[in-house]
Amino acid sequence: VLNGSRAYLPEAARRYPDALHPVLVRVDPRILRARLEARGRESPEAIEERLAGARAFEGLTHPRLIVLDNSGALEQATSVLVEALKA
Repeated sequence: VLNGSRAYLPEAARRYPDALHPVLVRVDPRILRARLEARGRESPEAIEERLAGARAFEGLTHPRLIVLDNSGALEQATSVLVEALKA
């Protein structure tokens, strides 16, 4: 299991064509904004950059891509991830 940048997916797919099983963690932009604002660590500009970065990868694809929606409760996302790892 590796935590990496979405921007690196094409290179990882090239290097590990048969072994890669990417999991993309997504969150509704409104929820992401609210979470970032609640943390209070990022400036409004930094929050906008984070949201723009998330939008930049909305069309990300891979034949074995698993999309994990982290918009709800942590337990829901964790359950989906655990099942993906078991598979």
